[in-house]
Amino acid sequence: MILEALELPEHLQCHIKLSKKAFVEHAKHKNAVQRLLQEQVASLHIVAHLTPDNSNIAAYKNAQYEYLELMVLQCELKEKDIRNSQLNALHRLFHQHIPYPLVVEISAPHREQVQWSLAHKTINQSDAESALLVLSDIHTTHWFSTAKFDILTRELKEKLKLSQQNHSHLFALYDSLVQHFIAFLLASNLKKTTLGEPNAAYSAERSQDEILKKVLQLKQNIAALEAKRDKTTQFNEKVALNVKVQALKNALQAIDLK
Repeated sequence: MILEALELPEHLQCHIKLSKKAFVEHAKHKNAVQRLLQEQVASLHIVAHLTPDNSNIAAYKNAQYEYLELMVLQCELKEKDIRNSQLNALHRLFHQHIPYPLVVEISAPHREQVQWSLAHKTINQSDAESALLVLSDIHTTHWFSTAKFDILTRELKEKLKLSQQNHSHLFALYDSLVQHFIAFLLASNLKKTTLGEPNAAYSAERSQDEILKKVLQLKQNIAALEAKRDKTTQFNEKVALNVKVQALKNALQAIDLK
């Protein structure tokens, strides 16, 4: 499905099977990673590979970033339940293990659902010679149906086409995709009906990424307070927590109205 969204030419597509063992060998917590892969993952493949030679898009390197290639990874899950914590661990494992910018698709065919993720990677400033790159925020979509798209997902899919991205160099290309993901996540969390163009309120001092972080933190705080409120049996405490929850919800709504 991700290949369909990206609309990559055939010469950029491939089908390279990845070994679970290779991921385990490079993992910090080998037993946990091995158990996660064995229990949840049916198959792993690189399904697209972009280089300057085959895409005519230049590599990019400076003191912070090194974008020499770009890959698309597909992970197919087994037919069993998977926890959100396990899903997050898989996304992080894939982005950490492969030292190139990745577009990751995790699919659950038995549920007809997929998740996508992207993450910028920077050169390790404390050890520039290290092969390990430092992950920035991982931007992960929610589960969405492969059979029927909602409005936002359909719009995201349209915006991910390779032909519509910045082709100045591979970093610019990948960052184009990242910005579409951030816009999608922001719209989803604020319950917007369209991605639209960047809002005029997103000044240079308040990027969409910073707004998204604030939104996610507010939603996390609201959920924690609501859980605490629902557990308490003290009326006064319940009222006080309700006031705090409403204040945070008002702050969240205010972001949407700016």
